[in-house]
Amino acid sequence: MDRRRALARGFTLLELMVVLVIASLLFAAAAPRASDRDQCGSAARTFVADAARARSYAVRTWEPVTLDVDEPNGTWRVTRANGTWLDGPGADENGWRTLGVGLSFALVDDFSPDAVFLPNGRTSGESRVQLVSGNASWLLKVESLTGRITAEPQD
Repeated sequence: MDRRRALARGFTLLELMVVLVIASLLFAAAAPRASDRDQCGSAARTFVADAARARSYAVRTWEPVTLDVDEPNGTWRVTRANGTWLDGPGADENGWRTLGVGLSFALVDDFSPDAVFLPNGRTSGESRVQLVSGNASWLLKVESLTGRITAEPQD
């Protein structure tokens, strides 16, 4: 009698396989959403880092510097007042950085996507652009009076 009870206590291979199949289906459904969010967040951090570099350069050199956003092509670069650009990691020969596959910029009504950083650290006007990847998006903002640069997830 003890032997039968001992055999009846475990899980069958079929039960374990059903649980594994259900778990993998749940993971497969969640993975693309997490991937979109991670990819969008990473690009937002890169964009904010370039904006901070532009602001810092403007203050350090005492010249206006522009963060140019080319929304249709999904690119951006930091441009000096004389029209040349600041080289940065991942930029092409013309200073443009490109969003990854599946990422795009979306314009925000009544705001320019470009930010012109002044020598005092402020900007000439508030700028906003949205970064979109699948179901995930981030709002990238540069405030005019303070020059504060922020990225906020939009869920």
